[in-house]
Amino acid sequence: MLAVISRDWDHPIREYRSSLENPQTPLSYPAEWLLDMFNGGRTDSGIRVSELTAFQTSTFLSCVDIIAGKIASLPRHIYERAFTTNGREKHRISYEHDYYDLIDADPNDEMSGNVLFKAYLCHALAWGNGYVEIQRDGGNNAVAFWPRNPAKTHPRRLTQDLYLDPVPWRPFPVKLYAGQLVYETTDMIDQQDLTGPGASAYNPRFIPLEDMFHLPGLTFDGRIGQSVVWLARQTIGLALATEKYGAKYFANFARPSGILRIPQANSKEQRDVAKQAW
Repeated sequence: MLAVISRDWDHPIREYRSSLENPQTPLSYPAEWLLDMFNGGRTDSGIRVSELTAFQTSTFLSCVDIIAGKIASLPRHIYERAFTTNGREKHRISYEHDYYDLIDADPNDEMSGNVLFKAYLCHALAWGNGYVEIQRDGGNNAVAFWPRNPAKTHPRRLTQDLYLDPVPWRPFPVKLYAGQLVYETTDMIDQQDLTGPGASAYNPRFIPLEDMFHLPGLTFDGRIGQSVVWLARQTIGLALATEKYGAKYFANFARPSGILRIPQANSKEQRDVAKQAW
């Protein structure tokens, strides 16, 4: 695959890249860009770091697990404004609110509120973005909340109008206009019909802005959170490389291997003494 990477068309710089469709690109020794896509970016330690491989470090795993677990275990209430007998305003917990059970205990039929919010926070801490999609009924009321894979979900700005057909989790059509912010995802893509004309393995679906809870982490533009793993990949890569070196060292029974060179010629007895001393 040829790519021109220069703006000077009189003297372009050509860059040749491998392609998965090229039979000369073996999967046993894939191209650099393919490794970056699936295994994370390369670090100076030689270890590739991604959000998933970062969890192999005990420090990172413990921090994300403790922070997400503690916050998810906090009470989740819906508050409403109320007034006392003397007319002063106060806030009270609205136990009778239609969405109280969804927020507090049962966000969907497959997971508890603690499980959903822990996954939500784990995504925001590691990937920099947490996504929860709102499932609605025919009356446009929220009936369930579903976490979405942050590696497969991204915000997009529409360049043209878009019409969304009714689907089981939103049984009414939606018209989106150019310039609107939507979310593109390939998560739960098995619900799509990939056998029809024009279908492909990458057939994303779009989620309206009002049907998504988006929790960005460290962000520079207020819209997309930056991956903490990517920003700190050198530190995480060093930790992974150190653990890998230590594991291989003890796998060899803590015996280093190598070649010992003696500068001058020695007799057999002298060589035996040097070998024993080493």
